Formats: sequence, structure tokens, C-alpha cells
Amino acid sequence: MIALQLNFFDEANEDEKKQTKSLLIRYRRHKNIIAELEKIEELAPKQERAYNAYLNATLDVERAVRLIIDQDIKRAIQMRFIDGIRRKDVVVHYRFLDPSTVDRRINRGIESIANTIKVFES
Repeated sequence: MIALQLNFFDEANEDEKKQTKSLLIRYRRHKNIIAELEKIEELAPKQERAYNAYLNATLDVERAVRLIIDQDIKRAIQMRFIDGIRRKDVVVHYRFLDPSTVDRRINRGIESIANTIKVFES
């Protein structure tokens, strides 16, 4: 008997994964910009567009991180990008794991987030 794998949604391609990694790298800066723009009583049209773009991107990332099923992968992503901990320090945190294993967890997390964001955009 041949096992079939059902895919309800297309998976993210390499460009989408790169965009997701870039979005994760900029996540903390976006959060800071959102916080500063929220302090302004009345936003100019350009500020409002920027605010909405950053807010939507940030919410998508946060939602996608929450949807990561593997807790080890979720924790590695949380530490590296959401908390802004340097890769070196994340590797030190997982001192009993090989650094390549930590990198694989982070890469799987980026892939999971890219796939989830792709579903959101559908």
C-alpha cells in the first residue's frame, strides 16, 4: 500500500523563506517603530501606512510562531528572533546540543513560519 501525503496548501519556496527570515530579523525593530508610532496622537498618512504595514507583519509573525507545534523549535525561534538573543547565545543555551542541531531547529522554525504566513496570505 502506498501512503499518500495530503498537502492542503502550497509550501513556501526558497524566496519566501528568505523573506520570512528577513522579517524575523527585523521583528524587534518593527515592534519598536509600532510602539513609537502609537505615542503619536494623529498620524500622517505615510506614518499610518507604515504603522499598518509593520503591525500586520508583526501580528503575522507572532501568530505563526504561536502555531509552531514542536516546542523545541518554537523556543529556539522565540529566543533567537522574538527575544532578540544572539545566535551564539542561543547555541550556548542549548549547550548539550551540537550547534548544527540548533541551526536546524531555527531553520525548521523559519520554514514553518513561512508556510503559515503563506496560508495567511491566501
